Amino acid sequence: MGKVLVVDDDPDILEAISLILDLSGYEYRAVSDGTRVYKKAKEFCPDVVLLDVSLSGVDGRDVASHLKKSPATKNIPVIMVSAHPSAKNTIRDYGADDFIAKPLFKTFFLKDLKLKALAISSKINPTKAAVLATSVGYPKKFLNIV
Repeated sequence: MGKVLVVDDDPDILEAISLILDLSGYEYRAVSDGTRVYKKAKEFCPDVVLLDVSLSGVDGRDVASHLKKSPATKNIPVIMVSAHPSAKNTIRDYGADDFIAKPLFKTFFLKDLKLKALAISSKINPTKAAVLATSVGYPKKFLNIV
């Protein structure tokens, strides 16, 4: 995984995620407006879309649904992000592949993102991915996939 499309309307969070990805060597594009996500995804062809649930003016879950229904973007993994833990319960109804809870801590965020993208792209059972993660020292309490 090398290309990430980051979507969040909070400039501070967008800057923090962008900085983490940049310092870790990822190619990324940042979008703050949910209405521009589809066009940017088609142009950039990311390996994964990291999409906030609560965007100004548009629900991120609706954006995920649009991405998953379009032939040009339907195979791009979409990982939703939210500070509201209950949002995790609805994201799959909109076609999103996984969920990461805010706040995002640099050390665990990158591991979480990599594990989730790996599990999605290789169809690994999330429980097996969690076992693999904990076997290499990733604290289970930070995993949102089990």
